[in-house]
Amino acid sequence: EEIREIIGKKGNVWNIKRNEGEGKRSLTIGTGLEMGTSTPIPPPIHFQASLPTLLSRLASYPHCVVNISANQSTITSQSDVIKFLASNITSYTPQVRYGTVSSDIASNRSIAIVNPDTPVIQAFYRILKQGTPCAVVDKNGRLAANLSLSDLKGLKLQNFSVLMNSVSDYILGTVGARAKFPPVSVRSDTTFEQCLLLMTATRVHHLWVVDYDDRPLSVLTTNDIIWAAGRSVWSFLGGNVPS
Repeated sequence: EEIREIIGKKGNVWNIKRNEGEGKRSLTIGTGLEMGTSTPIPPPIHFQASLPTLLSRLASYPHCVVNISANQSTITSQSDVIKFLASNITSYTPQVRYGTVSSDIASNRSIAIVNPDTPVIQAFYRILKQGTPCAVVDKNGRLAANLSLSDLKGLKLQNFSVLMNSVSDYILGTVGARAKFPPVSVRSDTTFEQCLLLMTATRVHHLWVVDYDDRPLSVLTTNDIIWAAGRSVWSFLGGNVPS
């Protein structure tokens, strides 16, 4: 199907017309990384807010605006907090530092798994539907690559046709040097400390949990790491852990 003409843009969404058999119909395509979905913006917090407040906010949102004064603000990201937590890892109790993925960090989320020949547009659909990155496995089911919404970076209206490519062609041709082969992974007995330091050193936002045959089981995100750290802080302060 060939995109014929742009018929207008409203907000963050292009409305386009394309061929479909003998007729034409409208198709809405988002131009942002969220592919047309809107991401809520969290309310800002004051720079003197407590660490639990910041952790709670960033466990739910990728970024947070911090007001320094009436006329000055900055943005704190999940990555900033991960670096801070890693630099203060010795401050955590042994129970937290050496807690494992299986018992303390792992999320019970299902993951999307595709093979290299899957059309990449189907893979992105599954990512949006399940809310997790997508594991790309080889013929033996072993983790070979991964795909996430950030891999839409650089995609423009002029090259939407690459979404018809296979996952492998898209990763090699469009993601290119940003792709990590193989993806960074951990196992169920990996500790919180190891996950935190690994995420900091590799600058990734996801750690794949694999078995001893390198088959993907689950995925850890920056949200999971921040929640794990937050639980220990809230418990230490004697407060209730947010659900």
